[in-house]
Order: sequence, then C-alpha cells, then structure tokens
Amino acid sequence: MESALKLFAKAGDGVFAVDPNQRILYWNDLAACTLGYSASETIGRYCWQILEGKSPDNVPICRPDCPIIQKLRQNLPVEPFNLVVKHHNGHPVKLNVSSIGLPENGEGFAGLVHLQREVEGFS
Repeated sequence: MESALKLFAKAGDGVFAVDPNQRILYWNDLAACTLGYSASETIGRYCWQILEGKSPDNVPICRPDCPIIQKLRQNLPVEPFNLVVKHHNGHPVKLNVSSIGLPENGEGFAGLVHLQREVEGFS
C-alpha cells in the first residue's frame, strides 16, 4: 500500500490516508499546508483526533467508526462531502472531501484515502 500512497505526493489536493482503524498512514505536503500539521505530527494518530471534523451544520463527522468508515465496511459508495475541520492553530478550515477505499485482497479494505480541497463557503 505504501507504493500506492506515494502516487499522491504531488497531488493537487491535500491527501491523507488512514487504515481500517482510522490511524493516519499518509499525509502529503498540501494537507500539511492546508491544515498546519506536519506528517510527523499526524502519522500513527487517529484522524478524528487531529481533524475534529464537523458537517457545515455542526454535526460531528470525524469520530471513532465515522460514517465514511461505516460505508466502506458495508461496501457502499462514499459521495464527496463538505467538512469543517480544526487547523493546527485552532481556526476552522472548510473542506470539500472525496474519499477512495483501498481494496484489500479478498474482502474489506486496506485503507481509506481522503482528497481534500479548501473551499470558501458551502452551497
């Protein structure tokens, strides 16, 4: 999986990936720039602890067993979604996120890649 994640190093979006337990496996430079956390500050930590993400309506999304992980476990598609996360400095950052499940040999998934881009507002 590590070689697959290297494909995202120069992506035009911030990219981070998590394992099935939601521990961060990968964090590219644009994610670091957008969110203020370096890869070394995030790798191995739970994504929900870093992002503290909520919907635009202030409903917690980033949490243990989040809705995106639940959909992957049920083999359901994950539509792009808007998310408000906490920057390292504490201010909110509005993101639009697309998610890609990384298949595992057999059933299940080996990880989840989130491509995130900062947006000005939500429609």
